[in-house]
Amino acid sequence: MKKIHLQTTNHKLQTKSGFTLLEVLVALSVFVIAVVVIIQLFPVGLKSSRASKNETMAINLAQAGLENAKGTAYDDVTSESRTRVSSDPTSPFYNFERESSVQFVDTNLDTSETDLGLKKITVTIFWQESGQEQEVSATYIKS
Repeated sequence: MKKIHLQTTNHKLQTKSGFTLLEVLVALSVFVIAVVVIIQLFPVGLKSSRASKNETMAINLAQAGLENAKGTAYDDVTSESRTRVSSDPTSPFYNFERESSVQFVDTNLDTSETDLGLKKITVTIFWQESGQEQEVSATYIKS
């Protein structure tokens, strides 16, 4: 018997792996657009953060004004004109102004001309933000 020797060869299809120039340009364009959009969001976030900080500070100042009125005797609670909260330019409260108004009210909380034993104390805090005046008010009824 004769032996037959078969030799086989494997030919693989050779493909080049990698990206075409067009694919690279498209990917780079998408990346640049995404980065530009993200960078544009930073000023919006900073402005929103500053606005929230100022509003929180104003609410705390208004609450402090009401706490002061709560600790004052009924007959000594009076209105105060609008004044700067802090005269120190380095203070974080320097740009805030406070105004307190006191009104006599009846049991339905309607304004009254005479003292019926109830005072409505409203503390309003003002500050400038983005060229516009902002304000926050807090109210307390003292008997």
